[in-house]
Amino acid sequence: MPDVMKGISKKLRELREAQGLTQEQLGEKAGLNSSFVGQIERGVRQPSITTLESLASALGVSLKALFMETDTDRDKALQDLEIVLSKATAREIQSVTRLARVFLEAVETASDGNVRTLSERATR
Repeated sequence: MPDVMKGISKKLRELREAQGLTQEQLGEKAGLNSSFVGQIERGVRQPSITTLESLASALGVSLKALFMETDTDRDKALQDLEIVLSKATAREIQSVTRLARVFLEAVETASDGNVRTLSERATR
């Protein structure tokens, strides 16, 4: 199996499990047989782009997300955020974006990995 397909198979399983879905539940949401979903995850079958679009839609992620590697904690966190935001309206996403900007301006990540607010920084 090509490396790209191995990555897609792995990503599909990660996304499904992150949402607490069984192969049967994902198959139902995507309009696919659960055994076919399992075969894709194991790398036995190579899905078409149309099938990948159905799976991505059922998982609430973009098709691009199935091709992206998430080797770092940051990548995984962004993937989780995409899943959460996939259920939001455009207006809600804009609000979350504004809140995130305000939050990130108000905190810093220290070298020890802990996040500190402006008030905590001022007392140090």
